[in-house]
Amino acid sequence: MRNLFISILVCVMWGLHACQPATGLIVPSPIYVDNHYHGPADPEITWNPKTKEWMIFYTSRRPFKDQASYVGTPVGVAVSKDFVHWNFAGYCSFDGVGGKPDSEKTYWAPGVIVEGDSAHMFVTLKDDSTPVWGGPSNIVHFSAPLDDMISGWRRVNTVVDTPISIDATVIKNGDHWDMWYRDRPTEDTGGLYHAQSHDLYHWTLNGLAKGDINNVEVTKHTYQEGAYAFQWKGYFWIIADPHKGLAVYRSKDAEHWDYQGIIMYEPGTRFFDNTRARHPSVIIRDEKAFIVYHVQPFLEYNPDTHEAGNDIYQKLSFLQMAELEFKDGKLFCDRNKVLYE
Repeated sequence: MRNLFISILVCVMWGLHACQPATGLIVPSPIYVDNHYHGPADPEITWNPKTKEWMIFYTSRRPFKDQASYVGTPVGVAVSKDFVHWNFAGYCSFDGVGGKPDSEKTYWAPGVIVEGDSAHMFVTLKDDSTPVWGGPSNIVHFSAPLDDMISGWRRVNTVVDTPISIDATVIKNGDHWDMWYRDRPTEDTGGLYHAQSHDLYHWTLNGLAKGDINNVEVTKHTYQEGAYAFQWKGYFWIIADPHKGLAVYRSKDAEHWDYQGIIMYEPGTRFFDNTRARHPSVIIRDEKAFIVYHVQPFLEYNPDTHEAGNDIYQKLSFLQMAELEFKDGKLFCDRNKVLYE
């Protein structure tokens, strides 16, 4: 009964919010609510030049599955033609299997890149979906035609087969592609790792990323995940999630990274944006940068500790969007800013 009440409450609140007039508003808050389990996380936003729409791929967590909240998760998809109204488009199927809100395997944090007539997804895959976190994870490459980026995914290969590799992000860099991901091959070597490819199919694993990105003495971050890489304003950027706001790194060559500090640490004031921003992605539109992230608004906000909660209502999550700003060589984000076209 309590689960039903929570579900109804979320739907009613979202419905009331959605009925408000847009009046040119680019970014509603939240931008998207998953229509099954209300647990979208780890969003990856991309532009599909074939269908002329923005697409957000996300880990479809399942709060109402209690101990199985974080496993058995499919990849959900939301789409928009106008950057304002986002609609559920389905759950991805892989090699013809899936497409439902419950998955036999666990898929996390899809990293998606469009190249030519194809899309490529580098997703964390767990064959074992035993609660709470499942078994070993690998980063697996799937590809799909641009006109079927929901059910058209076919497996290419396994890129990283160490058992705790997660959260890949891929960016094109001149004549090659760079990938960063979270890994911990041994107890003493956890961090963000780097790989390179000249064709998206064969990858060279280069080990830990260089510069400040794994330097705990500089960053004070003993753990970070959900890194997202992009280019903007003459720099390469990585924004990562250390569970205490979002950590920003800048580089001129995508090799050596300088730490820029934390953004989005303080809670926002918009609807359901009142805890720290988690696991981001970024889209460049008309030379402006928009960050998409998930928020768990019912967690108790504590500025001195990581937010965590095991009750169902605390696991509910929503997708938000805000605009990044560039000033004096650094990134900033006022997540409370209302954006208009």
